[in-house]
Amino acid sequence: LQVVIRNDSSVTVSGVRVIVGRRTGFGMREDAAFRLRRALRPGQRISLQTNLGPLNAKQAGQFATAITGARVSK
Repeated sequence: LQVVIRNDSSVTVSGVRVIVGRRTGFGMREDAAFRLRRALRPGQRISLQTNLGPLNAKQAGQFATAITGARVSK
């Protein structure tokens, strides 16, 4: 499973923490967590290989992602 993260803000961010997990009736259950080692400039995108899988389209659709932390870079 590959996740694409894009910085839609107008500032550079760092310390971005991403969780990936299966959807549940109450939200999602965390299967993996990642912290980006580099800053993301405004408009920049990065692909994150999660090593979850292989998954077919139906299985992949059961996953959700969330950004749980980030800070403005100076």
